[in-house]
Amino acid sequence: MSSDEGPLPELPKVKLTKAEKKAKYRTDFPEPIKSRREYISRLNDNDVDLRTSLYEKAFLEYFETDFRETDNIFDSVVKHFKAMPDRTKQNPSNAAGTYLRTFQKWLSDREDFDAIKEKYLTRDVRIAALISSTDVMHHFPMISDIFDLHNEDLSSILLESINEKIAKLEFKEAADIITKKGFKDKFTLEDIVIPLVLQDKTVIAYEYMRDQPRLQKQYLKWLDQFIGEPEESVEAKLAIWRKRSIMTVNPSKFVGKALEKYMNSIFNKVAKEYEFDLEQARDSPNFDSKRNDKALKHLVSTRFDKDAKHQSTDDVYFQHIGTTLTHCTTKIREGFLHYLWSSGEREKRIDALSWVKHLNIDLIIEFVPVDMLDFYRKNEDPSMIREAENLIVKRKSLYVADDRILSIDVKGRNIRISLVENDAAMEHLCTRLKFFAKPNEERLVGIDTEWKPSHLIGSTVFKIAIMQVYIDDTVYLIDCVKLETDSTMRNATWLKFAQRLLKDPNLIVIGFDLKNDIDALLSINALRDNFKLETSQNILDLKRFTENICEVDMEILGLLRKTFKLADLTEKFLNISLNKAEQCSNWQSRPLRKQQIEYAAMDAVVVVDLFNVIRDFAQKSGKIEHFEDFVKECNIMAPKKESSRKDHRKLDNLTWKEIYDVLKDRRDPRKPLKRPNEMLCIVDTMLLGFGKYLRRCGIDVIIPVDLRDFNKKLKAIKSLGPDKMRHILTVPSKSHDVLKNEYPHNVIAFPDLTLKSPIDQVSDFFDHFNIDLHPDDVCLRCADCNQDNLAKFPSPCVQFLHQYNIIHLQNVYRADMSEFPLEDWYQKMKRIKPEDYEGIEVKMSRPSKTSDWIVATTSEANLHITKNVIIHNDCVEAVDVRINKVPDDTFQRPNLVFYICGDCGKVNYDGKLINPGSTCSSTSNSNESVLSTGKK
Repeated sequence: MSSDEGPLPELPKVKLTKAEKKAKYRTDFPEPIKSRREYISRLNDNDVDLRTSLYEKAFLEYFETDFRETDNIFDSVVKHFKAMPDRTKQNPSNAAGTYLRTFQKWLSDREDFDAIKEKYLTRDVRIAALISSTDVMHHFPMISDIFDLHNEDLSSILLESINEKIAKLEFKEAADIITKKGFKDKFTLEDIVIPLVLQDKTVIAYEYMRDQPRLQKQYLKWLDQFIGEPEESVEAKLAIWRKRSIMTVNPSKFVGKALEKYMNSIFNKVAKEYEFDLEQARDSPNFDSKRNDKALKHLVSTRFDKDAKHQSTDDVYFQHIGTTLTHCTTKIREGFLHYLWSSGEREKRIDALSWVKHLNIDLIIEFVPVDMLDFYRKNEDPSMIREAENLIVKRKSLYVADDRILSIDVKGRNIRISLVENDAAMEHLCTRLKFFAKPNEERLVGIDTEWKPSHLIGSTVFKIAIMQVYIDDTVYLIDCVKLETDSTMRNATWLKFAQRLLKDPNLIVIGFDLKNDIDALLSINALRDNFKLETSQNILDLKRFTENICEVDMEILGLLRKTFKLADLTEKFLNISLNKAEQCSNWQSRPLRKQQIEYAAMDAVVVVDLFNVIRDFAQKSGKIEHFEDFVKECNIMAPKKESSRKDHRKLDNLTWKEIYDVLKDRRDPRKPLKRPNEMLCIVDTMLLGFGKYLRRCGIDVIIPVDLRDFNKKLKAIKSLGPDKMRHILTVPSKSHDVLKNEYPHNVIAFPDLTLKSPIDQVSDFFDHFNIDLHPDDVCLRCADCNQDNLAKFPSPCVQFLHQYNIIHLQNVYRADMSEFPLEDWYQKMKRIKPEDYEGIEVKMSRPSKTSDWIVATTSEANLHITKNVIIHNDCVEAVDVRINKVPDDTFQRPNLVFYICGDCGKVNYDGKLINPGSTCSSTSNSNESVLSTGKK
């Protein structure tokens, strides 16, 4: 390796890195603050106790000196606090926190305490102290105590500071001050919330809106304006934010299905976590209408489409559609009738006529399709009207009350069903639970819940509709919908029920995949803030119990796979087929149908029966030691058992040798072989993870952002001509059939792919295309941006870059440039031996012996170590090396080689991504580049 100090390759102009900006714009503090600051920084190398003791000793000396030699001790404290190197860190034992606490104690210990405050604590000092805390509000309570900020109205100063931060686009810091000082009523949605969201700081925005119903509703209204809008219109509405350099997120987040998915998460997850007061129909009418329209069309498909994945019975269909049409807007109802009638199918048209009859739609006042009106006027087919009327009579008959249905037969056992619809019935159930529980006797209780389907209208904050509790050959159906509105139902009764069911150590509560059921129960208003589940030890999850047994040995239960549904277990072990047609019923609709009641009761019974049978199999196998402890691990409050399945690890967690050892045997040498870089693919939106796995193995894969992006990219690929056409990878589905019609020679569907482990998914691909993988194909392609311009560098080069740019320049405790042992590292680079690092020869360059500009050059690229930049030979521009924290032991691995992407700057070793982050934008940009040029 040569170490000639020759001329450097020209460095293109690039933006300053964070470290370079810090060095360039670093504050130069006056003496003695500068010297004291440097001394305090050096103390950080000691352990916590010693460091704190040294802090306090130094600070007490400073206070005594400054009290004697400065004009104003309080003013001196403010200036020193602003210079503390760690004041932005929220650690009470750091230097800044210790400084304030020590001064407070020093001040209070003095006999002239009051005189000092009266003389030196001026209004100007108070204002300076207040301003010093606006970017470190975690220190504000102590600063407020020391400088008596409680006793004076300094709102105007704070508001001015907040507005300055907004002007500087420091919205997170502004939100922090606003929240802690109670100023939310003084700022609008557009001032804080929208900028935070557009800067991809949504969690901070949610926290800011936690106790602000006004902002919550305004935010939903702001999002709702984009529903149904084309991408161009959305971008136009957001242009003002981009012009102000506020917007950093991809505008596709506010378009089409991506926006619908995001808003759905707000109603179903965010609203619960951050206690938002939201109602879908009220706060986002466009979103509500869109979801209703899609739900209605989906239900029509499940009822009339013979090829639909899930078929609905007519009674389930009638219940869903009836509830939706009753509560939705006239426009949605009109569109639904048009959808049915315009199909031209007799059965759907009869259904449309039946809804006109059932809903008493006035043909004169309300809009119905023109063809449908003509049908009525001309009386074209009276038999269709008669069939529609008969259909309504048949459907309504299912709701006639019949006491005889309140029992079910389970393998010869008559199980009674008792409806719990008021406070008295709930009190009776609590009493039954109390006397059913017996000390030193096993008492099993089966539970299940039914929810309102999420795609239907209404508020989604309160999800649970029915809860089933099975004890002693009786299933109690707790009607949460009725109890929610029953004026006799007391909160105390709800609490008594939860306590008896979930906290009694003499009961064992059994359910299947219970976590969501329990969460739904505890979302009831009476329990949400008043019942804590943490100490419960009697709730066992049958699904977890069965999975844990399979982890020990699949042969114990004779199951073919480790993933299963309740219906699978019931059919195998109890020989009972569950009627899952009711699973997606509208459980909020009243009255309930006979089939619904029977279905709900059966689920609560079979979980207890299954637990007994499966437990018996496991015990008799003799393969599980300490069986009682094994069962306790299935308590929902117990930490989930770590899976031992090596084959289900992500490919990022497998070494290249492990991957190659599996895939090398997948090729058939008797058939034509293909190298990974010969493959051109695109995955649909159901296989995004699969696309990442293929990139890990060197396959060129375009990964779309969403369905809109997928279709857009397919059109772009098609426009490049047949030579650039890609394999379209998908799974069997309706969309597969559509794709197959348009691209008959390019679509490949992989059955059951999503049920397989990552390595098995890749194996299926390699089997299909007969891929020839080589042992040295460690990192053929960047898994993040899909480009293949990766440069290899020995581990010491990357360690040098990491230590200098990350550990040194970005570490506030070591801000002095002279502290870094630059010369030592440079000499270490010159001692790198190519034979230790796959023959990689590195040439080190430096303009002069004292220069801090150091470059490592290989046959593939120039790595500007101290500038944190890489220039790949095959790339036009330089890019910043994107590397954050590296695991401590990584650089200790002998002969380790790193791969740095010349296109996006990501760093990998053995194919592993060091700094994984959001890849949507980079992936999208990269794919667009490929599509526009038509080449790699």
